[in-house]
Amino acid sequence: MLRRFVLLIAFTFPLAIFAQEKPKLSLEDAVALARKNAFAVATAKAEVNRAKGVVNEAKAAALPYLSLNGTYTRYDKEQTANINGNDIIIRPIDQKLISLSLNMPIDITGVYGLAISGAWALVHAASFQLAATMNDAALDAKSAFYSVIKAEDLVWVADESLANATKRLEVAKKKVGVGVSARFDVIKAETDVAAAQQERIRAGNALDLAKADLNNILARDPSTDFDIVRPEGLPKLQSDLKTLTEQAKTARPEIAAQKMQLEYRIKYRQARERGSLPTLTVSARRDHNPDAGGFGAQADSATAVATLSIPIFEGGKTRAQVQQARQDEQMARIQLQQTTLAIELEVRQAFLNLETAAKVIEVAEANVVSAKESLRVATLRFENDIGTQLEVSDAEVQLAKAESNLAAARFDYRNAWARMQRAIGKEEIQ
Repeated sequence: MLRRFVLLIAFTFPLAIFAQEKPKLSLEDAVALARKNAFAVATAKAEVNRAKGVVNEAKAAALPYLSLNGTYTRYDKEQTANINGNDIIIRPIDQKLISLSLNMPIDITGVYGLAISGAWALVHAASFQLAATMNDAALDAKSAFYSVIKAEDLVWVADESLANATKRLEVAKKKVGVGVSARFDVIKAETDVAAAQQERIRAGNALDLAKADLNNILARDPSTDFDIVRPEGLPKLQSDLKTLTEQAKTARPEIAAQKMQLEYRIKYRQARERGSLPTLTVSARRDHNPDAGGFGAQADSATAVATLSIPIFEGGKTRAQVQQARQDEQMARIQLQQTTLAIELEVRQAFLNLETAAKVIEVAEANVVSAKESLRVATLRFENDIGTQLEVSDAEVQLAKAESNLAAARFDYRNAWARMQRAIGKEEIQ
């Protein structure tokens, strides 16, 4: 019975290990994780919450203020007066007073309304900046994801080169065994196999590093292992540069954020311009003296006051503040224009880079076809004792180089496409 149990475990355990597969990671999953977990995104979200706090602060300034105060006063002695032979306390030695005060600002100039609407503009600006930060995180995730694809392609190239070198070594050994070739061919083939093995090790290490970099961008453990789901084919661009530029002007959150910043500066300047206008405050107060004593003392009293304040001379403070606010507004306009032009340039660069990458892929694919044919011919010549092993070795090197260049070209194209998406400000591009 024990033997059967041991045998069952021995056969089942390897099967269980074999059944465990690495988690799959698609490009969409990587982008979603980056948008959610990136550290820069968390910082941008905190900035949105901070801006909402500014709105609440602006609202609070326009709301009533209610306070409860208690005071206790003790004098060195009480004051008395003698009236008709009777001592009357005018002021007791100690006094207690409980006051309930209500202050309400009246927004007769609209300053508080401007402050609230300006604060909301900051919230919208921070929200648009959050969207821009998410787009940056998505671009980083895409670039790292495509780097993993490139690293896998280079591993495949290294495996193919190693297989070709190993096959050539076997052929060389057979030819030396029958006395057709010299021992030097085996030595040369062994050297090439060793070099291919080293290149395979380097390619595998580069793949591990690419995966670790992607994990880091996704804010997860760098040692997390996974298999990527490769996108099908390469996307094709159909729109022209003018159309893409117009799309970017309406879709890029950076432009919307700068517009909200400009709106905030306009509201701020308008509020400063009203700094020399009158202000109105209504207040009410109720006092309670628990130990009312003395001449004319009251236990309870209430007052209501309306205060209108008209600035007459303030030394030019408001004028200076308005001057600063106008310059801040002008700088916001300049920043909006600068951001718009920078985005137009970014779209143009992404468009040209994408076109160039597409042409490079065409050349690289043709080079791979040519290199494969050269290797096939060189191999046939060597196997039939017409060519030399050096020809085969050179052909293998050229094929590996061509396939590596093709992998790099495809990476450049995918990366250029991701940058085009970032430049436009949306995932779907026609």
